Parts: sequence; C-alpha cells; structure tokens
Amino acid sequence: MKAKAKAPEIDLPAPFLKWAGGKASLVPTLVTMLPARWERYHEPFLGGGALFFHLRPEGARLGDANADLVNCYRQLALAPGGLIGQLEVYEAAHSRDVYYATRAAWNEGVMSPLGRAAAFVYLNRTCFNGVWRVNKAGKFNVPMGRTKKPWVVDHARLRACSAALQGAVLNPPGEMRPGCYQATSGNAKAGDLIYFDPPYDGTFDYGVPFAQPLLAAWFRMLNRRGVQLMLSNADTPSVRELYSGFRIDSVSVRRSVRPGTAAAPEVVVRNY
Repeated sequence: MKAKAKAPEIDLPAPFLKWAGGKASLVPTLVTMLPARWERYHEPFLGGGALFFHLRPEGARLGDANADLVNCYRQLALAPGGLIGQLEVYEAAHSRDVYYATRAAWNEGVMSPLGRAAAFVYLNRTCFNGVWRVNKAGKFNVPMGRTKKPWVVDHARLRACSAALQGAVLNPPGEMRPGCYQATSGNAKAGDLIYFDPPYDGTFDYGVPFAQPLLAAWFRMLNRRGVQLMLSNADTPSVRELYSGFRIDSVSVRRSVRPGTAAAPEVVVRNY
C-alpha cells in the first residue's frame, strides 16, 4: 500500500487527532446554527475539538470523559515545544517495533504526563484507521496502521491549537464517567453557550451504555436556567422523544474516521 502524502500544514487551529464522532465536516453547518452572541462557551464532550478550535472563544470551559485526551490538550497548552519535540522523534523513528513498544509502555503507565500526551498523539496518528479503543482493563489494543510513513507532526497546527487553548479551563474527568459533563457545564449561567456532542444514542461509553435520559434531564435543567444550548446526536426516535419541545434540525455527517464512509443522519437540538 502506498504511503499517504502529507497534508499541508496550516496556521489556524483545527483538529490534530483522528477522533470517531468528530465534527470537522459538520462545523460549517454548526456555525450557521449558533446564537448571535453568548457570554462563556462550554464544551463538555470535547473529543477532537472541531467546533472549539474553529471558534477559538476566550475563557472557554472544556472537558471530556477521556482522561488522556484531557491531558493531551493540557500538555499542548503548557508545553507545545516539548510535545512537538517528542512527536518529531516518534515520526522519525516510526516502525513496527517502535509502535508496539510505545503501546506497551503506554499500557504499563510508566510515562510522564508530557510523555503520555506525545504517545497519545503518536498512537492515534499511526494506529489502524485512527481508532482509539481500549479494552475493559483500560489497555489500548489497536494494531498499527498500514501507512509506512504516517504524518505525525504538523508544527503550525499544533502551535495554533496551543494558542487557542491558552486561557481555557480544562476540567479533569469526573469520577463517575456518565456524569463528568456536569463538571464542565454545571457553573454555566444565563447567556452562556454549551455545545453537547455526547456518545451517539445506542452506543457505549467506556464499556457501558451512555445514559442519554440523564443528559436530557441535565439539558432541560440548564434550559430553565437560561443557558443557550446546542446538542448533536444520532437521529433516532429515542433522541427525538427525549428532546421533544426543543428545536430539532436534521443534518448529515460522516461519523467514521475512515475516508470515504457514507454520511449518516443526525440531529442538532437547540433551545433558541
């Protein structure tokens, strides 16, 4: 299989991780659905951060249930040079032996926070189809991808993302994963904007079904508080029932990290 050509570097922040459920392709549509103005921006299911990096709002409150994802963003904000330097080493040394040795070290938990962030990016960029998957023991078990010379480092994009993260509050994951979004959005006030991009209806979050009704109840509580709310999810009868009474628009988005995957129907729910 031929190696993929490197993508051109850009000087604007944009997702640098391959992330299932990422909203990069949906950002142009989401932007047209935003309210005219808001106070503080909150994103409790950050994932690849496509909408956040597009908006670059000051003082945003961000979070995710994935502790290593949060650490990756935190290290990029604190030490972009150190992270980029380690990624350069990974890119130059990439091989089957390096990949599996890095995966083993990752699973043993013997890395510093910065080293773990660099390994997180490296494994994400070089694993099969960019799928981030762990087993019930929390061990990353995705095999190496087929690209011989993978693109690991985009200096300009990483530095732009680091700049966008300056001033943002990155909440650590909650002890109870199903409710960790509450730590990121619980202090939202009237006039703030929250974008929810939870696990899709019918999918699992860290081995257990994601509690969609609990999130819907949280959404309705924040609505009563006067917070501006936007939520993406799969277009299913259950989701439409949970958010009945709110504005629901149908959209089409590519869900997979694999190129060429057919678009799937989703909904965007809003209370404004």
